[in-house]
Amino acid sequence: MNLWQWNEWWKKNKLFPYTPSISDIYALDEALDMYMEEGLERAIERHRIISNAAIAGCRAIGLTPYPKTDQDHSPTVTAIIKPPTIDEHKLRMLMENRYSVMIAGSWGKLAGNVLRLGNMGYNAQQQKILTVLWALESALKDLGFKPNSSGVEKAKALFAQSNS
Repeated sequence: MNLWQWNEWWKKNKLFPYTPSISDIYALDEALDMYMEEGLERAIERHRIISNAAIAGCRAIGLTPYPKTDQDHSPTVTAIIKPPTIDEHKLRMLMENRYSVMIAGSWGKLAGNVLRLGNMGYNAQQQKILTVLWALESALKDLGFKPNSSGVEKAKALFAQSNS
């Protein structure tokens, strides 16, 4: 689904350059229905709460967010600097293969040094970020890293505060 190509073909020939994926259209329709049902303010607040819990959980483990200043974090992705003794690729593969949780690396000057935890849209749910934090902490332990404390417990405590 290349929108640049679509735009060019449509302007010149009034043709689609591909057959649209009906499953993508249904998925977009459902996502928009979910968003409209939840409402803008609630969706923004949900993402803020999940982001704060992810960052706090990572800090509890002993990881440093990227960027380091809280006001510069995105509510849709949590980026963290990988520990210097841990191979970023090995960590991600271990999380995926042993714990069935996928996280992303980065690219450019951050490649191999920054991990990204997705907490946008459907992933912005308490149970999902708790699962990611558990898998991250478990995989780090498997690779010899000693967490400062439990990221899952820190995130749970923040969720409890936000629900009261």
